[in-house]
Amino acid sequence: MKIIVGAALISALAVPAFAGGVGGKMAEPVVEPRITETPTPPAPARDWTGPYIGLNGTYISVKDRDSDDYDASGPGIGAHLGYTQDFGGFVLGVEGEWDFYTGVEFDDSDDGEVESMGRLKLRAGVPLGNDLLAYGIGGVAHMRTSDQGNDEGWLVGAGAEYMVTNDFSVGGEVMYHRFDDFGDLGADLEATTVSVRGSFRF
Repeated sequence: MKIIVGAALISALAVPAFAGGVGGKMAEPVVEPRITETPTPPAPARDWTGPYIGLNGTYISVKDRDSDDYDASGPGIGAHLGYTQDFGGFVLGVEGEWDFYTGVEFDDSDDGEVESMGRLKLRAGVPLGNDLLAYGIGGVAHMRTSDQGNDEGWLVGAGAEYMVTNDFSVGGEVMYHRFDDFGDLGADLEATTVSVRGSFRF
C-alpha cells in the first residue's frame, strides 16, 4: 500500500513538471499578435478651379418702389456659364447668366410683361468642408420687357453650391436687383430672384 501511495504522489508531481517543458524549463506563454486598424485618411478637398456650364430654374418678383402699378412675379428657366479659381481657402469666379420668363405680367397688363433677365456676376466665397461652397454675388443686370423696353441695373446676392462629383454640382442663389428709371416706364423697379442650379464642370 505504501508503495502504491508513493507512486501516485510521484506521478502527480511529475505531470506538472513535464507539462512545464522539457529539461525542467517552463514553456513560453503564447502571445497573440495585436491587430491595429489603419485609420482611413480624410477625403481630399474638392478643387473648384475650372469652367462650368449649367441650367437653372428661377422665380422672379418685381416691385415698383414708389407704387404697386408695375408689380409682377412668376417662374422662369435659364442657363449659365462661368469660371472659378480656387486659391486654397478662397474661391473667386465670374459668370454670365440669362433667364427667360413666360407670363410674368405687370399688374396693369397693358404695360406688358417681363421677358428675360441677363446678368454678369462676380462670385467670391469660401469652401465649407470638402464639398460645399458658400459665396457672395455682385454684378450688373439687364432686364427686358415686352412693351416697356429694357434697361440696366445692379445686383447683389448670396449662394451655395454642393459638389456631388468632380464633374457635377448643384446649388441655389438669391439675388436682389435694382433698376432706376426703368425704360419707358420711368419707374424705379426692384426685382428679387430665387433660383436652383445644376452645373457640369470640365
